[in-house]
Amino acid sequence: MSRFLYIIHREGVALSKEYLLCAHKEISEVLDVLPWKSHKNYSMTEQNVNFRDLNEELIDVVKFILNLYVIWDLDENDFISMFDLKSEKVKQRLITEQQKQHE
Repeated sequence: MSRFLYIIHREGVALSKEYLLCAHKEISEVLDVLPWKSHKNYSMTEQNVNFRDLNEELIDVVKFILNLYVIWDLDENDFISMFDLKSEKVKQRLITEQQKQHE
């Protein structure tokens, strides 16, 4: 790898780390708008989900994740093909696990 490509690679890794940390924080903010704690008795008003706030926090998560595709020059075709491959892999794993349970 040339020095130039090495620098670009390191910058991509550093920027990815930043975006992943930001996404991680935003995911915790999604939890903040949901009544998710099983040990807590929520009042009726606390049980209501503010869908505007939820949507806003989810958008923040998605924006950071999509920016990782930009950083690594991955396009929608990369996303779709890998999404399909991963979905099939998970489906096959589930089928195998169900078969093992019935043996």
